[in-house]
Parts: sequence; C-alpha cells; structure tokens
Amino acid sequence: AKAMNAIVADDFVITFPDGSRQTKPVIMDSVKTPRSSPLKLYTEDVRSRIYGDTVVLMGRVITEYQRDGKVLKEPSSYTDTYVKRKGRWQVIASHLSNDLKPK
Repeated sequence: AKAMNAIVADDFVITFPDGSRQTKPVIMDSVKTPRSSPLKLYTEDVRSRIYGDTVVLMGRVITEYQRDGKVLKEPSSYTDTYVKRKGRWQVIASHLSNDLKPK
C-alpha cells in the first residue's frame, strides 16, 4: 500500500466502463480491504507515448477469474496518464473500457 500511495497522485481519478469514477482515497481504502483476487491479471499490447513530463500508456488488461467452476477471461482496454512531479512519476488518470466480445 505504501508504494501504491506514492505512485497514485492525490488528485487521481479512474473512470470505469459503466461511467462510475473513483478517487485516490477510495482506491487506497480498497487496498486495505481487498475483494476476492482474480486468478490472473496481465497486460497485452502495451504502448507508450512520451510528451515531456507526461506519459500516456495504452493497452489491454486481461482478468481471469473463476465462476461456477469455469475460468473466465475478461478483456478490457485501458489508458493511464502519468506526470512527473517533484522528480517522480505519478498516475493522475486512468480509463477502462470493456472490449467487445467477438461475434
């Protein structure tokens, strides 16, 4: 939690696929009392763009979890924005969107 507190900016906001938002205090509180953990969480197709003291990361995150005895994969796309403040990088904004399921 200490490392996460340093990386996540005080003015951080994450926007979820349903449009809901969470701020740093809510995120940090959830770290103290985590829900059930996924079986596996990994990223794919990560790209970065550097604009001076700002970095934008884009990619996919795959969450694997178990439900009714089956392992399910939930792919999402994300964009994270980091800024360099007082010599260290902090994430200031994140956005998640659900990937469309193939037909």
